[in-house]
Parts: sequence; C-alpha cells; structure tokens
Amino acid sequence: MIQRHSIILWKKADTNNRNFDDIAKEAFATLNVLYDYPIECRPNYVTGFSKKDTKEIDWDFENFKKILVNGVNREGDEIFQDLGSTISMFSSLDEEKSFSFEMTVGNRDKRFYNSLVINIPLFFSLNEDRNSNFICEIFRKLVLNFNPFWGCVSNKVIARRYGEYLHNGIPTTIHWLNYWEKEIEAKIGSQRIQYLLEVAPNSNYENRILQLQNKAFDVESDKDLDYHKQVEHTLLL
Repeated sequence: MIQRHSIILWKKADTNNRNFDDIAKEAFATLNVLYDYPIECRPNYVTGFSKKDTKEIDWDFENFKKILVNGVNREGDEIFQDLGSTISMFSSLDEEKSFSFEMTVGNRDKRFYNSLVINIPLFFSLNEDRNSNFICEIFRKLVLNFNPFWGCVSNKVIARRYGEYLHNGIPTTIHWLNYWEKEIEAKIGSQRIQYLLEVAPNSNYENRILQLQNKAFDVESDKDLDYHKQVEHTLLL
C-alpha cells in the first residue's frame, strides 16, 4: 500500500500590526532550518505554471522576500492582502525524489491559518529508522521556528479516515509525531498524557511534542494499528 507522509504545521492568523519584513524574516528563518541538511531536502526551486517557468532559488533573505511578494494571494488583478502570501517550492527536478513545500504566511483572516506543509517523497520511507530520525529532528526544529499551535507528521492513509485534523480545537486522531499548543494540551488533559507515557514506554513528550514510537506508523502492520487504537482510547480521541 502506498503510504504518503507530510509534515503539517498550522499557525493562527497574524495580528494586523505585524509588518511584512517581520513576517518574511520569520518565514525565512523557518525554511532556512532546511539548509543545514543535504540539498535533496531543501527548497531549491520555485514552482511555476510549467517546467519552463520553474526557477532555481538563489537562497538569501532578499530573494526570499521577492518570492513572498510574488506569492501574495490574488484573483486576477484583485489582491487580498489579508490572506497573506502562499508560496510553493520543491527540492529536485526528479519528481520521484523531490520534497515539496507549501507555505502561507501573513494571513490576518481568522477563518484561515498560516501554514507550512512539506510532502515527503515515497522513496524516503519513514519505516526506516534513519529516515524517521531525520524527519523527527527536522520537525522539532521547524516547530521551534514557525511557532504553530498544532502540527503533525501525517500518514495520509490514516488521515483520510478522519476527514479533518482538528474538530472543535481537538485533534481527531493521534499521529506518529504531534505538536500541541497549551490550549490543545489542556483540552486533552495532562493526566491522560502522563498516563500514556507510563503505558507506552516508546513514547516521548517534550516541549509539547508527542512522539509515539521510533518509526512512523505502518498501516500494513497490525501491531502498529492496534497501538494507534490504544493511544486514541487512552487520550479519548
């Protein structure tokens, strides 16, 4: 079975008094985390309407600001400043080995989130310890820089079963890696989280990041699926 994974981080809408430079600096610092890693995992190209429109990124802050300006949300000639900028990038011209990146920042409309989504290519299996450790390390650093209110590393096979990631501010399920702000943590309950750590010895909860096991869930493993159900039951999700 094909199992696609994504890093997903959601951040609440910005306040009206945040200026573009501050937003751009924070977004640049977040993505710049990836430049500590091999080139195969970095945003190296800006997505175009066709391959001939694809542009390689000369990575520095001033060039990144121009990408954000070009990504301002619009429809025709009408610009929607309150919805911020959405940019799409990818790591490699080899589609099968390319990580893809989509980021929305500067959104001030409370109906929507600022977000960062990184789609992990199929060849980069999260059922291998080395790759899982790599993504776990990146996830923790991105959370620290992007300051989301919620995030996860999603297995899309599992995610599709629930239809949405949050309902009334509470996660609809548990993922291999999870980030919860204080409000979500309080809704789930610190006692439940502590009990989970006691009964699930491979789990870890640090800086509000919950990691349930060393490797991502494998939906073809009965053991993993049973464990997933047990954790849901423990946390009453």
